[in-house]
Amino acid sequence: MNVSVEEQLRIITSGTDTIVPVEGLKKKLEQGRPLNIKLGVDPTSPDLHLGHAVPLQKMRQFQDLGHNVTLIIGNGTAFIGDPSGKNSTRPQLSHEQIESNAQTYVEQAMKVLDPAKTKIVHNGDWILTMDLGKLLEIASKFTVARILERDDFTKRYTSHTPIALHEFLYPVMQAYDSVMINADVEMGGRDQLFNLLAGRELMEKMGMEPQVALCMPLLEGTDGVRKMSKAFEYFYDRLGGEISGMGDDEAVRTLLDKSRLLCSAVLVQINVDSHADAYKLFASLNNRGVPLSAVDLIKNTLLAKVADADGDELDYYFEQWQEVLRNLGDDYATQERFFRQNYDAFRRDVNRPFVQEGGAQLPLGSVATRSNLLKIYEKRIGQDSGALGVLDELRDNSLIYSQIIGVDREGMDGKLERQLVEIARAQGVPSYLMLLYLLKRKPELGLDDGLIAGIVAGLVWFFVRRNVTDTPPTRDLE
Repeated sequence: MNVSVEEQLRIITSGTDTIVPVEGLKKKLEQGRPLNIKLGVDPTSPDLHLGHAVPLQKMRQFQDLGHNVTLIIGNGTAFIGDPSGKNSTRPQLSHEQIESNAQTYVEQAMKVLDPAKTKIVHNGDWILTMDLGKLLEIASKFTVARILERDDFTKRYTSHTPIALHEFLYPVMQAYDSVMINADVEMGGRDQLFNLLAGRELMEKMGMEPQVALCMPLLEGTDGVRKMSKAFEYFYDRLGGEISGMGDDEAVRTLLDKSRLLCSAVLVQINVDSHADAYKLFASLNNRGVPLSAVDLIKNTLLAKVADADGDELDYYFEQWQEVLRNLGDDYATQERFFRQNYDAFRRDVNRPFVQEGGAQLPLGSVATRSNLLKIYEKRIGQDSGALGVLDELRDNSLIYSQIIGVDREGMDGKLERQLVEIARAQGVPSYLMLLYLLKRKPELGLDDGLIAGIVAGLVWFFVRRNVTDTPPTRDLE
C-alpha cells in the first residue's frame, strides 16, 4: 500500500464515533498487510436501510486503501434478534423470512463496496450447525455479569422487563463471527459497541490478536432519538393505528384524507440572528410541543452564551456537548442525575466565585435538585468565561461518570470494574456522587484503583444492608 500509516489513520478516523483502541488500529496498519474488515448485517427486513450506508461507505474507504472486507450475512444471528437498543424481546423470524430478506442484501451492498475486495459469508454456516459442546465452550468465555453490563439489558433487568435467555447469546454469537473470519477491524453503529467489544474479548481469550472496534454515528430521526431506519416503521404503525378496526372503504377514505393533508402542508422559512437562536428554535420545534428538559435548556444556555463565535467554533462547542451526552448514554434520568451530582460533588469550589463577604457559603444552593438545577447552571454559565469553563468541566467529569455507570470502562482496573458492577446491582446510585469526587481528585488525594475498589466494596455492603433492613432509610440518602 502506498498510503502512509498516518494518512490512512486520518482517512479512517474521519467521521467515526468511537475506535477502541485507536493505538491498536495504528499497530495493525503498521504491519503493512491488507486488513480484514468485518461488517455483519442481519436480514431482518427485505432491504438494507439508509443507516447501513454509513458503515458501508467507511468500508469502501478501507478498500480504496488496499484492505479487504468480509460482509457477514447474519442468517444465523437473525434467528436470535439483536437486542441492542431494545426495551423488549424481538419477535423471532422464520427461516423462510430470513432467507427471503437475505437475497437482496448482497446485491444492494455491492452498489457501495468493491466486489473484487469483498468476501461474502453467512454466519448460519457455523451457528446453525453448531453442536451443544461447541456452544458451551464459547459461552463459558463470558459471564452473566458481563452480559448484564449492556445498557439495554440493565434497564430491562432493573425494570423487571423479561429478558429471554436466547437474547444473551446474541453478543456471544456475533463475537464468534469475528473468531471464524479472524477479523482485524469490526464495524457497526455506536449502539453496537458492546457487541464489538465482546468480539475483541473472545478473540483475546481464544489466543488470537483481538480486533479493533470501530463505531460510526447513527442516523437519527428528527426527534434526535429514533433511528432513521425506524422512520418507515414508525409512520407505518401510526397509520395502522389510525385505520385499525375500520372497514376497507372507511380505511381508504381516511388514508386519502391524510394524503390530502400532507399535500396541503406549507413549508415555512424562518430566519434567525445567530447559531444559538437556530439551535433553540430547532430544539423547541423538534420537541413537538413537549416542554424542554432541564438538560435541553442548559444546552441552549451554553450555546447562546457562545453565539458570537464563528460557525466552525460554534460547531466545535456543539460537538463537545454531544460528547458529554455520549459519555452519559441515552437515558435522560441518568443525564439529569449527572448534572445534579456533578454540582453536589464540587459545590464548594463551584460556589467560591459567588460568595460575598459575610454571605452564604453556598449561594447557588446546598444541593442541586430538579427545581433549581437550571438556575445553578445558568448562573455559572453567565460568568465572563463561564460557558467554556463549564463545558470543559462537563466533558471531563462526564467521561469519569461514564466509567462509574458502565458506558465506557475500556482499560479500567478489573477489580474496580467488578466492584462498580456490584454497586449498580446494590442500587447504590447515591454513592456515585462520592465516587465522581474520588476519581476526579484521585492524584491529589493519593488514591489508586485498588484503594478505590476497596471503598466501593464497602459501599456495596452498606447498600445491601440498607436494601435489606431499610437502615438508614433510603430517603435520607437521596
